[in-house]
Amino acid sequence: MTSDKPLLPCVAVGSLCSPLEVGANRAPAAAQDLSQLFKAAGCEVFELWSVDKPEKAVAAGRTMAENHVHAVALAAASWFEDYLVLDLLEEYSVPVLLWPLPGMETGSRPSTSWNSSSRASVPATLRCGRINWRCSTASQRTDLST
Repeated sequence: MTSDKPLLPCVAVGSLCSPLEVGANRAPAAAQDLSQLFKAAGCEVFELWSVDKPEKAVAAGRTMAENHVHAVALAAASWFEDYLVLDLLEEYSVPVLLWPLPGMETGSRPSTSWNSSSRASVPATLRCGRINWRCSTASQRTDLST
């Protein structure tokens, strides 16, 4: 028996950070922003929390498994340890979308503050079932569509 109702993707959304790094304080807001993008695209969103310790990564992975999410989207709010994502995926293996924020103070480029005006200047278009990213920088513009 088939249903005429389309499958609604369920995406777990959270953030990654290292607690002592510059930018870690913006992790909750970054997760909320990312969550709103997925909701606006028509996805069902399961909101996680800021993953900044191995225990939280394991708990997030188990929570994702209990809720049978289809993918996880994580905002990288600061530099973070890669094992946080690995620990999460050991509990429940799903496709991962990492959403890096501009202006992270890594020493590789001048930073900018992350506020509503800078968020508006980062174009991204998202549609569940199919993700279209339109990325642009001052030196390069890329349009990826599937």
